[in-house]
Amino acid sequence: RPPGEPWGPEAWAKIAPVWASVEAEVSQRLKKALASGRIQQDQYDVLWEHLIWTEVNERVNLGYSRSPRNPLP
Repeated sequence: RPPGEPWGPEAWAKIAPVWASVEAEVSQRLKKALASGRIQQDQYDVLWEHLIWTEVNERVNLGYSRSPRNPLP
């Protein structure tokens, strides 16, 4: 959520148009990469939401970050 703001309808109303635009762009790029064999479906699935949030963050400054998961034992 944006720093200092609750995650509610007002915050989402600011982000939703940016999300929609970015989602379309990211989906198109990833579908091309998938179709060309540069990535596999599992990579598409992992990258889709992360890339959207990364690019939304660049435009709206949400403070988005992602920590690597711990590997399974």
